[in-house]
Amino acid sequence: MNELATHRDSSPSTELANSDHAFQTPDMPRHRPASLSVATLAGRKSDDYIFEPRESTFFFTQQTTLRSRPVQVAFDRTYQRCQMALYETELIAPIIARDDDKVRALNGAIDKELKALEHYLDGECTRANKLLQDNGKSLNAGEYTNPITHETRVYTPRARVFLMLLQLADDTITTYARLWLEGFMGEVEFKHSVFSIRMRLIYLARDIWGIHNRSYLALQRARRKAISQRNEAKDESSRKPLETTIKSVDQILLAVEERGGIEAEAPDFGVEELAVTDPNLMRQEKPKLAKQASKIKKSVEQLRAELDATNDGAGAAPDEDAATAVQ
Repeated sequence: MNELATHRDSSPSTELANSDHAFQTPDMPRHRPASLSVATLAGRKSDDYIFEPRESTFFFTQQTTLRSRPVQVAFDRTYQRCQMALYETELIAPIIARDDDKVRALNGAIDKELKALEHYLDGECTRANKLLQDNGKSLNAGEYTNPITHETRVYTPRARVFLMLLQLADDTITTYARLWLEGFMGEVEFKHSVFSIRMRLIYLARDIWGIHNRSYLALQRARRKAISQRNEAKDESSRKPLETTIKSVDQILLAVEERGGIEAEAPDFGVEELAVTDPNLMRQEKPKLAKQASKIKKSVEQLRAELDATNDGAGAAPDEDAATAVQ
């Protein structure tokens, strides 16, 4: 397995965690606030793209109320596309890995990114709530003028985790707002702290998208390998599992083509809006964004070049495809 699948110390999200913004993550126990269990009955979907699997797939409907405007925008820009990327990556993993440990490692690359953001947000909420409690302030004071409740279909456990992270980000920003109104956080610190959460959500979405793109290209390479092996098979018993693999791959590729093909560049995920609302902070963030984009683009281009150079009769072994997908 490529080491980059399990070591991401130089990622933008890690750099943010080590940055010197005004409201640092404390070194203390993390826990989710009770408000995570709150949901209301109204529903709304506001993203232009709504993911729906091509095949019949089990799902459940979850209602999530988001109160702060920054997280409402983050939901609109990230959730549906990230759910699609997570769902398809989970379908692709067993095909390109062919080994349970390799599948776990590929999915673990995504789990690590999800857990890193959860760890950060839990820490922020814990410290902010403690500051309010120590000063005798209510943890539930205040309301929002326009909360929005989304009723969404959840097709994969990791999409549910992503939805939980959006809710936790919303709770964290709400706690920031209480600190600000109570006079424990200045306007500049409040703005920087909210911006930091928005950027972390964007970096997470881009990382998920990058792993998905690489998995998709590795899937194409695995298909070529299966075709080559099928053509060389000497009996039906050897050809049948390869035919099944090729059919499974073709179903995924068809679903991708039906929605317009794989996108060469990651979706915006809200960067342009932040450039308008927080231009100074975005200018400071541009080097980190460029570094992450360059890393993702380089790994995708490398895999594309390998794919283009591979004849139908040759290809990487499935385990090599799995390693490449999380580089």
